Amino acid sequence: MSTHGRIGVELPDGRVHSIYLGHDAYLSHTKPLLLGHYESQAKVIALIALGDLSGLGPELTGETDAYHRDHGEPLEDVKADEHENAQAFWSAAEEFYVFLFTRQEHAAKRTREAELLAFALDVVDGVIASYGESARPSWYTEARVLAPKVPPASRWLVSVRDAEPVSLLDAGEPVED
Repeated sequence: MSTHGRIGVELPDGRVHSIYLGHDAYLSHTKPLLLGHYESQAKVIALIALGDLSGLGPELTGETDAYHRDHGEPLEDVKADEHENAQAFWSAAEEFYVFLFTRQEHAAKRTREAELLAFALDVVDGVIASYGESARPSWYTEARVLAPKVPPASRWLVSVRDAEPVSLLDAGEPVED
């Protein structure tokens, strides 16, 4: 049994073009590929232009298996679907995993621990500003590197099993019922 998905790109005018992904759409496979290899709108548009895919790889050729290009399916049968906007895209998608490359970045949510560390570092910053560098604790530099002030961001959103879309950075595999 294969794991189906849908990949879309939000265009500058708000419309969305999307394609079907026939195999291996589960997050542990697709998430690192999208975040690591498809972070520019130009590359995502080129991916969508291939039409429906059997499989997704790190490059547009090679492991990325397109039904039209690699299997001779008529392009008219496998070309990208068009949606009026992102809401129409999310509503129309029937696949278990649905990915959308948006026009804006979506920050990952910080964990409670990261929020507390960021707060503590902000307090230490205030102490250092008031009392000088001699007030800097020995652990400060390493902790500052581990807790950047701005959480990472991505233009990818994902909806799993019709859930509300979240940043792909925050997504994890669903727990089976």
